Amino acid sequence: MNTFELARSVSELRARGFTSFDCENMMSAVRIAINGLNHILDDPDARRLFTIPEVQYPRDELGEPYEMGILPKKSGEEKLPDEMGFFDRAAGRTDDDPLKDRFHYTPKLLHLLHSTDRGRHAEFFAAVESFNRQALALVSELAGEFDRKKAAHPGVWGYPGTLLGRMRNAVAITRLLRYEKAYAKVHRDRDGFSVHHYSSHPGLYLFDKKKVAHTIDETNPRSLAVFTGEKFWAVTRGRFGTGVPHGVSSLGKSSVASRIIPRYAIVTFIHINLSAADVGWLHEHLNQIEIDAALFKM
Repeated sequence: MNTFELARSVSELRARGFTSFDCENMMSAVRIAINGLNHILDDPDARRLFTIPEVQYPRDELGEPYEMGILPKKSGEEKLPDEMGFFDRAAGRTDDDPLKDRFHYTPKLLHLLHSTDRGRHAEFFAAVESFNRQALALVSELAGEFDRKKAAHPGVWGYPGTLLGRMRNAVAITRLLRYEKAYAKVHRDRDGFSVHHYSSHPGLYLFDKKKVAHTIDETNPRSLAVFTGEKFWAVTRGRFGTGVPHGVSSLGKSSVASRIIPRYAIVTFIHINLSAADVGWLHEHLNQIEIDAALFKM
């Protein structure tokens, strides 16, 4: 990213929490990832292989899981108290989005598979890993620019430590989604930054600090968007907002017997490292991130 584009992107992240820009054409990786996702979800043997017991999930500094493989498919039911995560409880996110298949890739997933299975799915893993690498490189650039702004103008940009330092050993998780009903309730991501690579159909809405909805060029494999999450809110001590509320609302149908066309999406979550002070600050400020869905119109 050139100097001008980097400065523009960071200014937009500071002002409204999200930015977008051109990137290399990722359509080849998109096709491989979507075809692989369909195989994993629809082939019984592959589904069993990629269903990882929750006890094997790594955990972050808040005790929240870094989920891997195929995640349970929900039907829009209310979450049980022990199913609600740290940020779910704070935001008031009490029910699950319906009819959404999710697959999470992180390199740690490969360690749970036999070498034969890794080889059988090598093309798929290479494709999703390319999204991980792209997101990590991009967010590292943005973090470095935030730190440069902070060094030059500490009174305006100040926050503890450095963002680039928090990127060391950051956890990147690429989520592949297949929606039967393209709907996701307005929420924030619990990561530091989310990198949206591609959607097969439009439907994503990002909300600025005034709760105004914005769309992005999400179906273009030569464009991507970055938006901030709740961990970014914590490590920057709320100086740049609470993270970007966003949701999905769209329903595609084919012209043949009104058959629902699945909506596919690819996004990478970048989990920056939290210090003990960050975790303490989060506990003290959780009342600031409750979401009233009625205030966000998609």
